[in-house]
Amino acid sequence: MSGRHVLIVDDELIMREAVQLILDDQSYDTVTAANGVDGLNRLRQRAFDLMIVDLMLPDINGLEFIA
Repeated sequence: MSGRHVLIVDDELIMREAVQLILDDQSYDTVTAANGVDGLNRLRQRAFDLMIVDLMLPDINGLEFIA
């Protein structure tokens, strides 16, 4: 399905993989990032319909990330 692009930003690999597995199973197009800087770089590359962001990232607060 088109128009279902999701960015997952979490510093814990197991959380990124778990969320990605669930969403991929539902035909979402997922992209992951391990920290805020990586996530911001991915945002510069394309638009996302939804972002799932950990609030306690090592390099940036999750709320600051989405602001």
